[in-house]
Amino acid sequence: MVRTMLALSCLALPSHARSLLPLVIAFFASRTCNPPGIFRLTVRAIRCLGRLASAVSKTALIRSYNGRSTRNVLSAATILAFKASLTIATASADPAVHRILILHQDSSTMTSAIEIADGLAKGLGKLATTKLEIYTEFLDSGRFSTPDHLRRLADGLHAKFESIPLHVVVAVGPEALRFILDHRSPIAPTAAIIFGDLSERSLKRLSPRPDMKGVVSGYDIAKTTDLAIGLQPDARRIVVVSGSAEFDRSWQDNARHILGDRYHDLPVEYLSGLTLESMMAETEKLTAQTILPILTIFEDASGTKYRPRDAAAKIAAVSGAPSYGLLSSYVGLGIVGGNMGTYRSIGEDIAAKVIERISGDESAPQIVYATNFPVLDWRQLERWGLDKASLPDDANILHYTPTLWETYRWQITLVGLALLAQSLAILGLFYERRRRHAAEIQSRHRLLEVVHLNQSATAGALSASIAHELNQPLGAIRSNAEAAEILLQSDQPDLKLIQQIIADIKDDDQRAGDIIQRLRKMLKKRGEIDWQDFDLNEVLDSSINILHAEAERQKVSVRSVRGARHLPVRADRVHIQQVIINLAMNAMDAMDEKASPERRLEFQTAITNNSTVELSISDTGVGIPNERLAAVFDPFYTTKPAGTGLGLSIARTIIETYGGRIWAANRPEGGTVFRFDLPLAQSIQ
Repeated sequence: MVRTMLALSCLALPSHARSLLPLVIAFFASRTCNPPGIFRLTVRAIRCLGRLASAVSKTALIRSYNGRSTRNVLSAATILAFKASLTIATASADPAVHRILILHQDSSTMTSAIEIADGLAKGLGKLATTKLEIYTEFLDSGRFSTPDHLRRLADGLHAKFESIPLHVVVAVGPEALRFILDHRSPIAPTAAIIFGDLSERSLKRLSPRPDMKGVVSGYDIAKTTDLAIGLQPDARRIVVVSGSAEFDRSWQDNARHILGDRYHDLPVEYLSGLTLESMMAETEKLTAQTILPILTIFEDASGTKYRPRDAAAKIAAVSGAPSYGLLSSYVGLGIVGGNMGTYRSIGEDIAAKVIERISGDESAPQIVYATNFPVLDWRQLERWGLDKASLPDDANILHYTPTLWETYRWQITLVGLALLAQSLAILGLFYERRRRHAAEIQSRHRLLEVVHLNQSATAGALSASIAHELNQPLGAIRSNAEAAEILLQSDQPDLKLIQQIIADIKDDDQRAGDIIQRLRKMLKKRGEIDWQDFDLNEVLDSSINILHAEAERQKVSVRSVRGARHLPVRADRVHIQQVIINLAMNAMDAMDEKASPERRLEFQTAITNNSTVELSISDTGVGIPNERLAAVFDPFYTTKPAGTGLGLSIARTIIETYGGRIWAANRPEGGTVFRFDLPLAQSIQ
């Protein structure tokens, strides 16, 4: 038996695996002497050859699945069955060994046969403790289905398995089941029959015995057509395509039985009895409002043989309508999809039935139905613009490219939350900036009000001096007017003298007007800060003119020392003038206790650090205690019995508003000096 198994198995080996055959043959030649040690070595060689075949089979399957090598597919499909027999070949004489013949209706190059074989291998692999001998045969009934050929094939299998008692025959496909039912006696008279990969209609037509169990595949043309109608609600007709082989015609008959000539109020046409080229030409004329189910095409009208998946791919490539199929091997070749099950799952279901038979489980049902579900190609849905909203919930979507959101959902969510938080923070900052801007405007308005009140208070303090200063030009005007009147009453008035008197009157009037104008500017109330560029020396001169009368009244000598001829600063002119007047008024008040000759008020301007202008106002008063120098600018701090304590505080607020500083210090020789600086509006050349 071992010698027979080796001979059969070696035929299935690829060329690169046959290089080890001489070693194995040498071992079996020594078997005739029957020494126990040599026999064990021979068995070990067979097992090694089996492991090599397993590795080769996996490579061949991968190449076949990618469609790269038909020859490797043939070797792979044969080796899948050969592997199990080699692994336990030494037990062939053991009555506990279960021998299984897997009979495929298709050729070994068919994707369906390869995937079902893969599912069978996976399912039978669960019987780790059971000894199995597995044989595989391919009928290739799509191309060779004549009675003479089938009879010769049955004779060959009879000769092949005459001395090998088979326990289970697995018939994959309706033609395989028909073949084993017709030729069971010479091939496997006592073997249990397990069938799979056939429709319920085919099963009823074949009428298997009650002791035969298997898996019925749901090649349901109705469910696939319903799926297509849901995806194409605007469809106008249904065109069913099939080949000319006997198997193709059986599928078309099944479609006619289910769909009829109208299905869901759509006319149904059947495209068959043509060459593949003619079918391609006809389907190319179809519009997108047509539903195109493609059945099987093993052979066309010219007798040319095809693999159904290859023929379906050619039709789908040129069709003017979305195409559908009932076989999972069609998916990925241009069809939209269909209601179908995978061949691997069918193989696993068949293996489960084999395991039930081997384990003696008689309670299992005779027939189980393969699980079918909608399988769709996302690329074709996009190509035809089909209604994705109508996709079934249980649909298996292949070749789907997830969107950026689906791929990076959590990352996008985190980034979105971060951007949201950042946006809220920015909005908060804008809101805070707006509030701050409004507060600054309100603060400036209050500053203007306080400055105006301070100006009014200063004007009140200077009222006596201003009245005295105004009294001089007004008195001079009166005196000159009386003198002119007397001259005009004489018989011969001196006109030149009168002209001089009138000129004096005009000068005195101008001087009085300037005094009033300066006072009006100082007392004018404004709603906004009047930013302007001006010369600090000019503002100092204007301030000294306003203080002139008060200085004379208090017998204070005023002196000014100028730095550069032009000291440009940017601020409100009236506000800076108010600071100078406030500081000068405080300085004159601080010298009340000094004798008249010692009362000196000095103004000095200079440029510091080439970027700021500094103005100092010094007096010869009693000074300020050193521990109180830092507090003199605080609100309501005063040393005067009738003071409000707001003058220096307002002065500091004004200077800081325009980007400057103000401070006080005692002079070594006595008295106090107040200084403030402001940024230069432009560089001094």
